[in-house]
Amino acid sequence: MSHPRRRRGVVSGVLHPRAGSDGGAPAPPPTKLQSTMAQTRRKRRTKHRGTAAGNIQTRGRTGRPPTADERKKQSRTDARERRLSTPPTWKGAATRGALAAMLLFVLFAVLGRGKNPLVSAAIFAVFALALYIPGGYYMELFMYRRRQARKQQTTQRGRK
Repeated sequence: MSHPRRRRGVVSGVLHPRAGSDGGAPAPPPTKLQSTMAQTRRKRRTKHRGTAAGNIQTRGRTGRPPTADERKKQSRTDARERRLSTPPTWKGAATRGALAAMLLFVLFAVLGRGKNPLVSAAIFAVFALALYIPGGYYMELFMYRRRQARKQQTTQRGRK
């Protein structure tokens, strides 16, 4: 059985438009699409990233730029938040206690009465230092824990 002879440039019985009549150029392979479709160009979308807290961050700035006063106020608020969210340290308590003891020494040395006001001022400053360091640390620790508990309560209320 012999197959009917195919002519070059003929796809499913229709002459292909780019096939030369002289038969020199080969015809492109047949495709499944019957006609070509116009392609639309999509506009690029900006990417949005979600954070663990559920906020969505967009690239770039949206809205107007903040003024100098607004930036200063925001940086001041951020600095205060950072400072209050760090736990107290013995080094910080020692620094505050030493500063207070020095001020007391100067005060009692200048205002002190008696034979030797410098000695009595030094003894009182050492005694104050011994009280201020642990007292200041535990006071700061109490306030830090109270702030953290309050912050956790507000975040739990926000989730409910």
